[in-house]
Amino acid sequence: MATAADQDLYQQGVQSLMAALQAHRPDADLARIDRAARLARFAHRRQRRKSGQPYVVHPIAVATIVAELRLDDDAVIAALLHDVLEDTQTPRAWIEAWFGQEVVTMIEGVTKLSLNVQAEANEKQRAVAETHRAAESLRKLLMAMAQDFRVMVIKLADRLHNMRTLGAMPEKKQTRIANETLDVYAPIAARLGVYHVKSELEDLSFAILHPQEFAEIRDRVAKTNREREGELSEAMVTLREKMAERGLRNFTVNGRSKHLYSIFNKVVKHGVPFEEIFDLVALRIIVQEPHECYTAMGVVYEMYRPIPNLFTDYIQTPKPNGYQSLHMKVMGPGNAPLEVQIRTKHMHEIAEFGLA
Repeated sequence: MATAADQDLYQQGVQSLMAALQAHRPDADLARIDRAARLARFAHRRQRRKSGQPYVVHPIAVATIVAELRLDDDAVIAALLHDVLEDTQTPRAWIEAWFGQEVVTMIEGVTKLSLNVQAEANEKQRAVAETHRAAESLRKLLMAMAQDFRVMVIKLADRLHNMRTLGAMPEKKQTRIANETLDVYAPIAARLGVYHVKSELEDLSFAILHPQEFAEIRDRVAKTNREREGELSEAMVTLREKMAERGLRNFTVNGRSKHLYSIFNKVVKHGVPFEEIFDLVALRIIVQEPHECYTAMGVVYEMYRPIPNLFTDYIQTPKPNGYQSLHMKVMGPGNAPLEVQIRTKHMHEIAEFGLA
């Protein structure tokens, strides 16, 4: 039985979804998407998540991530309904009649295979069956992605929200899902060029699999950021002034921190001392045109001494997934290492949202 609190959660979720659509997809058919949200609420009305929340909170959150990635209406609707065929008695024909064949095909691509295991099976046999199902489901998903890349983007959004809310699961299941995320889904996000999804998946997995190391690196990064906040703010002001003097307009200069799992990889897996990680703190410059990237690079090199052999031009030689940017390491404020990334607004959108 739905409660007033359930209704509030549903309304809050839909409001967040609509806000994401208005921000990223102002031409979206909001009425059609709202109908899909209401169908999801009806279909999942008797289901709850491990956290106790009404189940519909999950598909709405997944659809919001998909909307933030700027996919089309059909993909947002498929995200809203991605568990309806698998977990409810809603007829496939209803969804096809109301929302079309493309939506149904995407939902079927995301749907996991059923788990076939004998009732008397022991824990080891069940684990083997679950591993087999996961492998077959991934194979099915990859085949569906070959037909329509939106299927994989919806699955990544599904996995991202599940990782954000994994705390309600038993510890053993958290570990299994975190390992799978790190080994399978984060690399797929990287291949699709959706780097902010990749980074968050890695950090969420890292926090579960290595909680002590996660806490230590998080605290050290926070301390470094606090120590350098003033000098970096001053550097950004000076950089903006000098770029304006060189005739650049409509640009942004912002600071960012390296995500924690990549630091863990360098420190623990590759033996790089924490003090030698040059891109712990970085500046990102976003300009309008490709030639302006090189003008901005000249300004940076006028201000700071470059660190030899630590410059990469991904504009002239993009990564296979389409990523483009200039990466350089310099001795920045306080004579401390600093990474600077320079790209156009269009390149930045590809870096954030992928070629999708």
